[in-house]
Amino acid sequence: MINVCVDMTAGEWVVLLDSDIVLPPDFMTQLLTFPESVRFVAPDGRRMLSAEQTAQILLGEIKPHEHYSDLAETDTEYRHHESDGIPPGFCQCVRRVVLDTLRYPEFDHFEGADWWFAKETLEQFGPLARLEGMKVLHLDHGGSQWYGAGKQM
Repeated sequence: MINVCVDMTAGEWVVLLDSDIVLPPDFMTQLLTFPESVRFVAPDGRRMLSAEQTAQILLGEIKPHEHYSDLAETDTEYRHHESDGIPPGFCQCVRRVVLDTLRYPEFDHFEGADWWFAKETLEQFGPLARLEGMKVLHLDHGGSQWYGAGKQM
């Protein structure tokens, strides 16, 4: 699915983003400040929002872009530089040239594909750059089963 979508993209950057992530209002402005030599960028971390905050956002009671700073500084869990420096797939930003060279793997499970893609990108295109101090917001989905497919239950 990712490769099919990537084949239809245009532009310098491709942002691979989970649907339960809210980006800060200045995300693209910050991403566009990196020099051309930087090929792979990830946020500094993610703020895990509570079930209550998520419900308020989904019900339209909180507009996350208007209240982004407050939400990013709540006392909920914060995951900083997780996964031993290999950025998880919730927000991976790569220059188009990366995806022209390196296809996203067609594994049976998305987490393995996310890790493999990030690792290969780092090995083939150089070090990761961080959006220093930038947190993305991760909506709560505590009741979901990540693996979903019957073969993995």
